[in-house]
Amino acid sequence: METKAELMTGPEDDIPSDDPRPNAPRPIDPRREPIYRAILAVLVISVVAGAVLSLVGETVFASRALARAGLGMAVVCGVLYWVFRWLGRRAAGRHNGGGGA
Repeated sequence: METKAELMTGPEDDIPSDDPRPNAPRPIDPRREPIYRAILAVLVISVVAGAVLSLVGETVFASRALARAGLGMAVVCGVLYWVFRWLGRRAAGRHNGGGGA
């Protein structure tokens, strides 16, 4: 009599985990992924919005807190932008066989 666990196993479960599959899809360069580019675009827009807020926050809205919040937003999003760029370069290096950064 077969148990439920035995019924759920298939032929792919017989392949050892260290077996390189020749027909396995290669991971693509993350810098070509639309979601990666969208994240970078949102970060750039956030940096620009933060810089604008920082410049006009105090002069137009008479709010020093708004200007500081804009500056903080620009700095944080700028750092995140460069981190994502670094991660993309590192993953692309691994993808191309360069070993990454």
